[in-house]
Amino acid sequence: MENERDLRTFALVQRGKEVLEELDARKEGKKMLHRDGYVNMVTRYGTAKDSSEQFEFMAEGATLDSKLCAAYEGDGLFAKIIDVPAEEAVKHGFDIGVNDEDVTKYLQDKSDELDVEGNLATALKWSRLFGGSIIVMMVDDGKGLDEPLNWDDVRNIDELLVYERAVVQPDYNSLYNNNPGDRKSYRRGKTGQPEYFYVFSSYGSFTVHESRCLVFRNGRLPENCTSNVYRYWGAPEYTRIKRALQQTVTAHGDGVRMLERSVQAIYKMKGLSSKLSTTSGEDDVLKRIDAIDMARGILNSIIIDSDGEDYSFQTFQLSGVKDILDAQCNFLSSVSHIPQTLLFGSSPTGENATGKSDMENFYNYVEGDQKQNLKSNLRRLLDAILLSGVYQHKIKEMPDYQITFNPLWNMNDEQQANIDKMKADTKLVTAQTIQTYVDMQAIDPAEVRAGLQSSEALDPEDLLDKVGATGDVSDDFGLGEENAPTSGAMQKNITSPLGVNTPSTERPSRSQTQEDESDEQKPFAAAVILVMQHHILVGYRKNGGGWCSAGGHIEEGESPAQAAVRESAEEFGVTINKLEFLGPGYGLPGEDKPIYIYVSDDFYGLPHADDVEMSNAALYSLDEILRCEVPGGNVFQPFYDSLVRYKDVILPYLAPRNADAEGDVNG
Repeated sequence: MENERDLRTFALVQRGKEVLEELDARKEGKKMLHRDGYVNMVTRYGTAKDSSEQFEFMAEGATLDSKLCAAYEGDGLFAKIIDVPAEEAVKHGFDIGVNDEDVTKYLQDKSDELDVEGNLATALKWSRLFGGSIIVMMVDDGKGLDEPLNWDDVRNIDELLVYERAVVQPDYNSLYNNNPGDRKSYRRGKTGQPEYFYVFSSYGSFTVHESRCLVFRNGRLPENCTSNVYRYWGAPEYTRIKRALQQTVTAHGDGVRMLERSVQAIYKMKGLSSKLSTTSGEDDVLKRIDAIDMARGILNSIIIDSDGEDYSFQTFQLSGVKDILDAQCNFLSSVSHIPQTLLFGSSPTGENATGKSDMENFYNYVEGDQKQNLKSNLRRLLDAILLSGVYQHKIKEMPDYQITFNPLWNMNDEQQANIDKMKADTKLVTAQTIQTYVDMQAIDPAEVRAGLQSSEALDPEDLLDKVGATGDVSDDFGLGEENAPTSGAMQKNITSPLGVNTPSTERPSRSQTQEDESDEQKPFAAAVILVMQHHILVGYRKNGGGWCSAGGHIEEGESPAQAAVRESAEEFGVTINKLEFLGPGYGLPGEDKPIYIYVSDDFYGLPHADDVEMSNAALYSLDEILRCEVPGGNVFQPFYDSLVRYKDVILPYLAPRNADAEGDVNG
C-alpha cells in the first residue's frame, strides 16, 4: 500500500511539472496547453516535448554563386531544370500582328543580327539559376551608358549583352520615388526601383541606366525576405528544389547499390576461425578465395572441396524500390514544374497517367513566365529596334503592334488530320442543310451563291435571316401551291396524301386571297404537333398553360409555316424539314382569330425545352394526352382541342409506316 501511494504521488508530481512546463511555454508564445487535457507520459503527447509537433521550417542561408555555377556545370538533371522552361518560352516565337512586309523583313534581319532569341533564352536561364539577370542594350543614341535612353534619337542597336545577378549590383541609393508635388520626380510604375545598375564583369565594369536594361527576375519576394541578396531579384531555382533534387539523386544511387547487393555470395570454410588465428592463416584464406574466384572466371563454375567447404548465393527482394523512385521523380517534377516526360524521358506511372495534364500544366507555367518576364522586356527591345529602323529608313514609320506569343503546343500529323476531318464533316452537314432549305424553297440558289461569294464559312441560318428580312421567301414555306394553308371561305374538304379528309389547302392567287380574307379570318398564331418515336413531343408551358406542343404568335412579315418552324426551334431546339398543314384551330382565350395547326415527324436536332417558354420536354402517346394521363393532368386547352379535331390525321404519323405506302408528305 505504501508503495502504491508513493507511485501515485510520483505521478501527480510529474503531472504538475508538465503543467508548469506548458504554462511557461504558453507565456513564451510556444505550444499551448491542450484544452482536452490528454497527456501521454510515454510518447510525450500533449506536452512541450511532443515529438510529433517538433517540426518547423528553418530557412537556409543564401547559396554561394560559385556553388550554383558548379551545380549547373556538373549536374545534368539540374541543368535541364534550368534550361527547359527558358528554351520553351522563346523557341516558338511570337507575332506582332503587322502585315507590312518591310517591317517583317527588317525585324527578322535585325533579330538574327542581335541573336534576340538566344539572348532572351540565356537571360531567362541565368534568371532561373541566379535569381535574376539583365540584358544591356548597346543603343546608339548619342548618350552614355549611365544616362537615360533618348527614345527620340535611337539610331541603332549594336549589341545585346547578358549579365547574371552574380555580377550585377542594383544601386539602392538611387531608387525612383513618387512625389506628387514634384512632377519631375514622378516615375509611373517605377517607385522603389533602382535607377542604375553596377556591372562587375570579367570583361570590364561599368554603370548603366535602367532604361537601357531588360531586367529578368525569377519571381517576386516580399520586402522582408531572409536574404538581402535576393530582395530585388528573386530566389534562385536551386533554393526551392534543393531537397527534392538531393532526395531524387540519392534515391536513384541507392537503388543501383541495392541492385548490386541483391545477390550475396556466401562461402563457408571449415575451421575458418582457427586458420585466421595462425600467422599465415589470413593469407591462406585469401588465396583460397582468389582461387575460387579465378575458377569461376575461367570455367564459369566454382570448384570447392567436398569436405568442409560450401558456396551459395542469397537473393534479396527489391519490392517497393520502384515505387520509392517513382515517388521521388513525381516530387521533383512537382516542385520544378517540369513534367517527367521532359525531365526523365518517361511518362508518370499510375492509373490514367498519360502525361497530358502534366504537359498542359507545364505550358501554363511557361506562359506565366512569358507574361511576367518576357512580354514587357520584349516590347522595350522591339521599340528600340523599330525606332532604329525608322531612323535608318528601313521602314516608313513606327507600326502599331501587339505582341502575341505563338502556341507552345503544336499538333502532330494525326491530330491535324482529325481536325481537318472534323472541318470537312462540318462543311458537309452545312451543305446538306442548305440543300434541304433549297428543296423546301425556303432559300433560293441565287442567295446561296451570293452567300458563298461573300464568305467561305456560310451559315444557312444567316441566309434564312437575310431572306426573311427581304420577304423573298414563299409564304407557304415550301408546302407547295396546292397544299398551302388558306382560311375562312376558301377552305373545303379534300383528300390528303394520307387518305383522310382534311380541310382544303387549295390556294388561289395572292390577289384573290387578299380580297377574300378579312382581318378576322387571318391567323394570328401557328402551332405544330411534333411526332417522335410514335409519340407526341410536348413541354409544360411556364406561364401555367399546361402541357403543349410548339407554337406561338406569327411575327410581322412571317408566314404561318415560318412561324411554326421558328417556334419549334425556339421552344424545343429542333429544325423542321417537312410540315403538313392540318387546318385552323380556335379557342385561345381573348382571341377570335384562328391558329394554324401543322404536324411534322421530319425534323432533326436533340429535343430539349428552352426553359424560357417551355420546360420539361417529354414524349407521351396520343391516348395519354387525350385522357389527361400526363403529370398534373393539365393539358393546354387549344392544344387538346386540336388533337381531338385532327386525331384521324395524326394517327398515321403515330403508327409505324411502310416507306413505300407512306406517299409524299408535302412541305
